[in-house]
Amino acid sequence: MLRITRFVNPSSSVVLKVEGRVVADWVIVLKQAIDAELQSAQTLELDFTDVSFVDGAGIRLLRDLSCNNLSITHCSGLIQALLNKDNINQ
Repeated sequence: MLRITRFVNPSSSVVLKVEGRVVADWVIVLKQAIDAELQSAQTLELDFTDVSFVDGAGIRLLRDLSCNNLSITHCSGLIQALLNKDNINQ
């Protein structure tokens, strides 16, 4: 299960608090939420404090979406390492 909650900071940036597991069909749901926000927000932060697992498809999505106005914060060391890894196995 995945929960995405939208918050707006006073600085006009949008935070999507992501909770649960970014896997399988939920990856598409997260992509749709990110795409919708990137069209209107100056900056977008993905708060991964409560994300317990990201599968290969989720990691690929996050790598593909990396841009100057998108940041991923509060993710676990494992998720951070996977995002920084050169290759991931499918």
